[in-house]
Amino acid sequence: MNYKKIVKLTNIIGIFAVFCLIYWIFISIAITAFDLKVFRQGITDLFFMSIGAIIVLMASALMLNIMINLTRIAERDHQFSKTTQSLKKQRLKFIAFIASFPIILAGLGLGHFYTIEKRRDYLETTAAQILAKNQQIFNHFVQYQFDETWIKNTADALQILSKYDSNMPTVKIILQDAINDQNVYLAFSNYSKLNENDKALNKINYLFDTTKNQREYLDQVFHQQTQQNLYEKEGSRYRLFVPYEYQGQKIILYISDYYAYGKSS
Repeated sequence: MNYKKIVKLTNIIGIFAVFCLIYWIFISIAITAFDLKVFRQGITDLFFMSIGAIIVLMASALMLNIMINLTRIAERDHQFSKTTQSLKKQRLKFIAFIASFPIILAGLGLGHFYTIEKRRDYLETTAAQILAKNQQIFNHFVQYQFDETWIKNTADALQILSKYDSNMPTVKIILQDAINDQNVYLAFSNYSKLNENDKALNKINYLFDTTKNQREYLDQVFHQQTQQNLYEKEGSRYRLFVPYEYQGQKIILYISDYYAYGKSS
C-alpha cells in the first residue's frame, strides 16, 4: 500500500474541510452583519444549523488524527524525505488566502445589489401591468368620497387586485384628505370594509402611518412636485409607491412585498 499517497490525500481532504469551515463562518458573519439579501431563506436556514458546524469540526479532528498517524507510519516504513516549501511560496499562498475574503465579500455585495434591483424591477413591472389592465377601477378610486359605498366598492376592487399575483400580499390605495383642517393621508385596502360593530365612519381609522421620507414624498406628489415612483427596502420588506392621476385628481398605488432572505424566521 502506498502510504505516501494516502497521507497526501488525507492532507488535501483535511485542509479542504478546514478552509470550508472558515469560509462558511465568514460568509455567515458577513450576511448577518451587513443584512445582505443573497440566499433564499430555506437555504439560509440550513446554513445556520449548528449541527452542521459540529459535524464539520468532528470530521476535521478525525481527519487530522488520521493524517498524523498515517504520516508516522509512512515515515517509518518508507522513510521518504519531507520537502518544505520555500518561504516565498508560503507567503504567496497566505496572501492569496487573505485576499480571498474581500473577494468573497465583494461577491456577496454584488449578489445583494442584484437582489434588491431584481425586486424593484418586479414590483414596478407588476404595478405597470395592474394600472394598464385596470384603468376603470383606478378611475373609480380617483372619484374619492369618504362614505360607506365608496369604501366598500374600493375594498372589493382591491380584493381583485390583490389576487393578481399570489406573491404580492399587500395592495393599498393612498389618498390625501383632511382632519380638522389638517392634511392627512388615508390608506384603503381589501380589508377596509366596515364591521358590523362599527357605528360610524372615522377617518382616523384609515390613517396611513408614514416615515419622514414617505411623508416628504407624499407631500411632493400631491403638490405637483414629482411624478416619480418611490422604492423602499426595509429588512426583507419591499415597498413601491406609484402615483396615478385622472382628471386632475391623484392617488397612489402602494404595493408591499415580503421576501425572506438571509435570516431564519
